[in-house]
Amino acid sequence: GQPGGAGGCGDGDASAGCGSSTSGGDPVQLYTGQFHLAAHDLHVADTIALDLARVYRSSAYDASGRPMAGAFGVGGTFNYDRYLVVAAAMGNGVRPLVQLYLPGGIRVPFTPRIGTTTAWENLTSPGEYYRASLADSGSTKVLTLRDGRVQQFTMMAGIYRLTRIQDRNGNAVTIARNSTTGAVTSITGQNGR
Repeated sequence: GQPGGAGGCGDGDASAGCGSSTSGGDPVQLYTGQFHLAAHDLHVADTIALDLARVYRSSAYDASGRPMAGAFGVGGTFNYDRYLVVAAAMGNGVRPLVQLYLPGGIRVPFTPRIGTTTAWENLTSPGEYYRASLADSGSTKVLTLRDGRVQQFTMMAGIYRLTRIQDRNGNAVTIARNSTTGAVTSITGQNGR
């Protein structure tokens, strides 16, 4: 998958398991009745390509259950609109669940790795996030995919927001954000583009 991929169906849970044929060629998902539209607006060639892809999903909701307000309005997000929500710690200090929110409000659940309080894994969602691991590194969370790609999330504006994507060879895309709002201010590729 590309750094900015988005998808899914059902209630927003990436494990819902709906197939790609659920739209019948129309932007309305036949299974759910939700309107889903994706558009690829920009491509800049670099070691890791810089792409801008918009996603509109009529049933996109944020972690608080409100309609998701992304960079392109309510329901309108883009491929770098990814963030982590960490559930409140239980009495023993264990954080029971971390949810990765993808463009369009798709959720990918990460459960605690057995024997640790600072690592989680996804064992339920199909696709590129299946068997992905998530590690705590202070104000940063590091998500590692099975193929060695890494996504870094940094705490700002109250949640962990995507700030870096790295391929398995160490080439990276850096996503700069406004520290107050979390809005993306610039995206820089490996070669400074």
